[in-house]
Amino acid sequence: MSVSAAELASTHQAWLDCLNEKRWDDLQKYVNSKYIHGRQELTPEGFVTHIQNVSAAIGVSTIHVDTMLIDEKNQCVADILYTKINPTIPFLSPEPTGRELMLREFRFVWFKNGKFSKATMLVNSDDLRKQMTDPDYHHELDLVSEWPTPTGASRLSKEELEAVFRGYVDTAVARRTDSDLADYIHAELTFNKNVLALDDYRKGVVDLQTAIPDLQVQVEALVVQEETQRVAARLLISGTPVAEWGGLATGRAMVLPEHSLYQVVDGKIQQVFSIGDLDSAKQSQQQP
Repeated sequence: MSVSAAELASTHQAWLDCLNEKRWDDLQKYVNSKYIHGRQELTPEGFVTHIQNVSAAIGVSTIHVDTMLIDEKNQCVADILYTKINPTIPFLSPEPTGRELMLREFRFVWFKNGKFSKATMLVNSDDLRKQMTDPDYHHELDLVSEWPTPTGASRLSKEELEAVFRGYVDTAVARRTDSDLADYIHAELTFNKNVLALDDYRKGVVDLQTAIPDLQVQVEALVVQEETQRVAARLLISGTPVAEWGGLATGRAMVLPEHSLYQVVDGKIQQVFSIGDLDSAKQSQQQP
């Protein structure tokens, strides 16, 4: 049974309220009897136990929603959450330092009969390691909710927004970046707070193509929000590196999950927030 976008948003908020208020029994009500959390299949009770254990171990404080996009047709919500944590156990390898850290999580959550049925999530692992190991580094929040929303006649329909995104992906995979990338990317792009000229961004794409000649990109999930002119995508980037890139081994196939949110302005991508899971990519290279 499908539910409305408003009902999905309400359930999402109720779930978050239960989590922040530690109303564990109530939390179970919003989870299907079989719930896929990342790579784990959990019962509602098992999910609550998992959340309790993780929250205690990494010292989770209040969880906030940065932004949320809803796909009513596919009963999917893409959201970006953020919270301060203070781990009491080794976390992402480094030992706890007593420093308060900023964790950001980018998720895609699917619903069945109005309840959570599956979630896939990525956290800012590399940034968290830097927060733990570099005493001079301070994470500055770049909230998507603070990005300006485009107005005016140049706004695209949902179908047009999806076409821009898929055209951009196809251009990268087909190695048409020299001729076609400017059709989809503004002359200046902000990528994870870094302002890049189009040529600099193109160089990054070409470096990836060179390091991974058989590069493929699968769009595993896509949520488009016409009101804000934003596109959220879960990508699976695959191939076999032949040169160093991101610390990946050469000569071994890999799959890199990536969650990205794109702001489209005047028909082109102007701003991106992205989390890539290099840990998962490295693990995929260890598989026979």
